[in-house]
Amino acid sequence: MTSPTPPQAFVVPPALGWLLAVPALLGALITLVLPTAQTIWLSFQSGGVLRESTYVGMANYGKLLGDSGFWQALGFTLSLTVIPLLVAVVVGPLLALALDRAGTWPRRAGRIALSLAVVVFSPVAVAGAWLRGLMPNASGLATLAEGLTEPGTAPGTMRLIVAAGTFGVVCALAVIAFLPALRGGTPGPATLVVGVLVALAVVAVGLQTFSLGLVLTKGGPQRATETLAGLQYDFAFRQAQFGPGASVAALTGVILGVLGIVATVVAVTARLRITLTPRTPSPMPDGTSSAPRPPPGGWRPASGRSWSSSRSPSSSPGPGWTACSPHPPPPPPGASPPSSPPGRPRSPERSCRSAWPTWRRSASAACARSAAPASGCCCRSPPGCSSAPAR
Repeated sequence: MTSPTPPQAFVVPPALGWLLAVPALLGALITLVLPTAQTIWLSFQSGGVLRESTYVGMANYGKLLGDSGFWQALGFTLSLTVIPLLVAVVVGPLLALALDRAGTWPRRAGRIALSLAVVVFSPVAVAGAWLRGLMPNASGLATLAEGLTEPGTAPGTMRLIVAAGTFGVVCALAVIAFLPALRGGTPGPATLVVGVLVALAVVAVGLQTFSLGLVLTKGGPQRATETLAGLQYDFAFRQAQFGPGASVAALTGVILGVLGIVATVVAVTARLRITLTPRTPSPMPDGTSSAPRPPPGGWRPASGRSWSSSRSPSSSPGPGWTACSPHPPPPPPGASPPSSPPGRPRSPERSCRSAWPTWRRSASAACARSAAPASGCCCRSPPGCSSAPAR
């Protein structure tokens, strides 16, 4: 006689994992790798729509790096990230700390509100609202946009508008990033690492600022508010020079790549990871934990019911609770044991349920309530209840 072979656990073959990753790899190839390669190739060529493209090597990069307009655009673009950076690394952690200390429901409400700020954010809509300040009858805060008309005040005005327009979304993303760090086992080091990553992310996103500048000033007046993305748009689409435009895009990609490498090194060095921990039970007013306790000894919930922590172990189970025992009780004196149908042995609970009518409950109402089998089976007499046969 041989023992049955235990079932073997299903092992996922490596080929299945690669097969499931194919759609993601194809998407990355089509939307990221091929466009990047094509942009780099165009940066080595001159010409465009009106002229035939010719290979010129590094000439576009040399001309671009020697142009003061590129460095001015790079400096102005970086200056746009200063105030959002302060919001992300100062206001974000403080607000996250306040929500973390406020409790469960304020924290959940804060997450919902901040998530809505991320979802509804639209740079073009923000820029369109600020354009109302350029109207003759404008009033209020929107009149700040009047500074965009002068070359001397346009850069500072643009920085303030970008800071005001992105405050909500930057603050929301920073809080969402800092909250898990504050709820970990070592919030200090984790918060510091998250702060570095958030700062790098803010700079990376700020380097790609495009919509606000295009709608409000189109890079003017006198190229005072031109950004890297605006310079790329100006070369490629306004002047139809794909080579210089691709060169700006490639240099911007190099800067973003460096920021990404730094972020990866920080995350790997700090061993940053996301760990799911069980929910910590909150204390009750009497100092005890709200975590469910095991049911009173010898009792189990009836079918379809869950055990409630409001019952103390010493209290009677009440309706809906049944006594638990691995064996049915012995038949009362003078009563024949319950019989099983032919070919179908009775389980302990079925035997117990059949034997219940021969048991007598005490006259005590409390005992009657505790011993009443509302649903399920009483497999032994509860304490204080008589087990004498019914008369």
